[in-house]
Amino acid sequence: AGLREHAADLERLALMLSAGERLVTVTGAPGVGKSRRAFEVAAGEPRVWEGEVVGCDFAEGREEEALVRTLAVGLGVPLSPAPFAAGALEQIGLALASRGRTLVVFDNLDRLAPFAPQLVILLGLAPAAQFLVTSRERLRLRGEQVHELGALSDSEATRLLLERGTSTRSAALLR
Repeated sequence: AGLREHAADLERLALMLSAGERLVTVTGAPGVGKSRRAFEVAAGEPRVWEGEVVGCDFAEGREEEALVRTLAVGLGVPLSPAPFAAGALEQIGLALASRGRTLVVFDNLDRLAPFAPQLVILLGLAPAAQFLVTSRERLRLRGEQVHELGALSDSEATRLLLERGTSTRSAALLR
């Protein structure tokens, strides 16, 4: 059942994006595969869009400045040394708009959920951009379409635990 659900999730997300939804949020508990599904759709469904795909990972962010800095780096937008210079989000939005049709994947946005409403600026300035967001909970933004992932099966949870344990042990050995 796990593989069928996974495939159904990918198909549903692809349909939402191909239907022109501008802001799609993939929600669910930690470890259910939000990031994996978002990046699989971004990499594996080129028929959904012809434009560029850009990823921004907010895993390390906790402050509003991290939101702006991560967006600027992910989108390759040079900002003045003080990322909070007036109009930084507008500058990022205009740069994104100049790219045309673009899918922007915002991973782990729940870490910066209090600042998520600022993303509405990007929606307004870059009308050809679509946003695929991963978050533990919905952002509650106007126009947001939510796809909630269910809990992992016991076998999927065991596999994930083993994978994460191996990757953590490998990272510790490399230090």
